[in-house]
Parts: sequence; structure tokens; C-alpha cells
Amino acid sequence: MIATNALLEVGFSMVAAFAHVVNMPEQEIPRNTNDLHRYMAGVLTPTGLFLYTKNEASYQIGHGIVQMFSCHDSYFNSEHSSGDPRFKGTAIMTSNEVVEYASSVLQGLVKSGDPLANCRTNVICADGDIPFYEIQWFRTGKYRDKVPGAQPATYQIGSSASATVE
Repeated sequence: MIATNALLEVGFSMVAAFAHVVNMPEQEIPRNTNDLHRYMAGVLTPTGLFLYTKNEASYQIGHGIVQMFSCHDSYFNSEHSSGDPRFKGTAIMTSNEVVEYASSVLQGLVKSGDPLANCRTNVICADGDIPFYEIQWFRTGKYRDKVPGAQPATYQIGSSASATVE
């Protein structure tokens, strides 16, 4: 059985390290349980952890890494985002520039090696004049993920006035 408090402490430490690398706003970084709206421990794996902050950011931690982060105003996580004027605007980066930026951030999160070696890239663009992108990397060939239902490495970036990491 996993001690939940110990798992939360490890989770907060992982989130802090992740936040430092991707240069996240301070208000998105939970430091203790007082910053959380709720959490779920033992999700997907015995040490899996979902953290939901009071300002609606969320983190999924599993296999010793932050596997997913979503900020409170993420386009891709909003149910009615296509009609929201906050998301409309002119893109300040091309999809190729977004892929380059997301790749460099992902590279900064690993200690060694190339996490994108033997991967193919898929870019999902938001509709119309909404400059939000989701980048997915799928392993190819003999390096393909062997875990049934495994999700691709994904990075979301959006801009309404300037680029922000999601």
C-alpha cells in the first residue's frame, strides 16, 4: 500500500521540477495540499497521481514523471472554447515553429537521450482564427510503445496575445 502523504510530497516535487523547466506561472504550481481543489492517488498505477489545483490547473503524474499538465484556461480542455473570444486572434508562431518550440521544451525535460528519436509528429490545429496547437509524438518501428492503450507524448501551446505553455 502506498502512503498517500508521501506520494503527494513526491508529486509536488516533480511538479516543481517540471514547472521550472517549462517556465510556468507561479499561480499554476501547487506547493502543498492547501493549493489543491482535489487529488486522486493510485490512479492508473499504484503510484499514479492526479492533482487539480484551486485555480483549475491539472497534472497527471505516473511512471515517475509529469505526464500531463493543463492550465485553467486551456483551449483544448474547454467545452465551449470555439465561441470564446479570449481564444481568437492571430497566430504569432507557425505550426513548424510550435513543433520546434515544443520539441525543445520536451528535450529540456529529459536527463539524457533524445525523447523524440524514432517518433512521428502529428499537429492538431484549433478551428479557424484560434491559434492553439496540440503536438503529438508517436513512437514508430521497434520503438513503438508496448503498453496497451498508451498515449502519445503530447504538447499543447496556444496564444491569444503571446505564446503560453499549456
